[in-house]
Amino acid sequence: VVSIAVDAERNTVTIVGNVDATLIVKALRKAKKAVDIVSVGEAGKDTEEKPKKKVELCTTSQSYCSSCRPVVVVYDETKGCSIL
Repeated sequence: VVSIAVDAERNTVTIVGNVDATLIVKALRKAKKAVDIVSVGEAGKDTEEKPKKKVELCTTSQSYCSSCRPVVVVYDETKGCSIL
């Protein structure tokens, strides 16, 4: 292990070095902590966050037909020809 950094704002712990992730997870879960592995990678590669594209929400929506009225459809399921 080269370094351990705790980010309380994001509730994350960053461990740099040659570490078995499953052993760390087992130890933290044994201490009754909720654990999720976010990423595993090489120490020399910093992952830069790419700027996310803003998704424009649809400001105009299609209006529904206000003159439409509900229609009741009755379906009579007969058993065919019944001879008594």
